[in-house]
Amino acid sequence: KLKQGLNKPKTTLSAQVQKKLSIKPKAKPVAKVKPKQQKKKKELVELPPPPKCSTKKALRILRERFPNAFNDEMKPLKPAIANDVYDLVNDVMSQQKLRHAIRAYQRIPQYMLNEATAGMPVLDKEGNKHDEVTQAIAEQRMNRIKSRAERGRTKEQKALELLEPVYS
Repeated sequence: KLKQGLNKPKTTLSAQVQKKLSIKPKAKPVAKVKPKQQKKKKELVELPPPPKCSTKKALRILRERFPNAFNDEMKPLKPAIANDVYDLVNDVMSQQKLRHAIRAYQRIPQYMLNEATAGMPVLDKEGNKHDEVTQAIAEQRMNRIKSRAERGRTKEQKALELLEPVYS
């Protein structure tokens, strides 16, 4: 009898054991593939470029719109006045043209003379007193005028000619 029990097929027992012991590989979750959505491009609103104008025309516009600051007295202007003025003139000139115009105004010999004079009021865009030219700044401006005049710059030479009677 023992031999008969041993000869029995062990399929049932081994099948149960196999079911319990066998590890089925878990299926990996499949990621859903979404179609790529095109990014919406931000539409830039293009402003029309400011009309082209010459430096002389830009200076004329500055004198018309800010008569108390850009006048014949040629008093020194506050540093970075272009930043204050640009919002009010950006409809007629570019920022670069504005800076060129202010630079041209500051290169007038009478302006350089006033900038090199200590105690002279420094104006803002409305023509109000913002500050005064200090002695140190006046000396710095005077040294700049002299060094440029030595290099042959004609506007600085004219400024020196205007300064001679003042410092004599």
